[in-house]
Amino acid sequence: YARACFKHFGDRVKHWITLNEPWCMAILGYNTGEHAPGHTDAPELEPYQAGHNMLLAHAEAVAIYRTDFAAQGGRIGITVNADWRQPRDVNNSEHVSAAKRALDFSLGWFADPV
Repeated sequence: YARACFKHFGDRVKHWITLNEPWCMAILGYNTGEHAPGHTDAPELEPYQAGHNMLLAHAEAVAIYRTDFAAQGGRIGITVNADWRQPRDVNNSEHVSAAKRALDFSLGWFADPV
């Protein structure tokens, strides 16, 4: 699909996003069930499998673009989202650690690999 889009629209499109807010798709689609496909059966497993597969898909689309379509002169990336976390008490190391862990869990999950 990505290859077809690059081929047919790359002469006009110069800014590509492979995925929009994959955290939402993984958690809201495979944990809480609020978004499609509405799964809630295995929240300890399915969101992470979905996230993993989305990261692989992103990597493949980026590789195709950079290898076969770089001459089009565009840019490609991913849009990540996160609920920002602040420590309740910046002088309390447990609060600081908890805020960092929360950010790593939502933002770092998708931002660190890319």
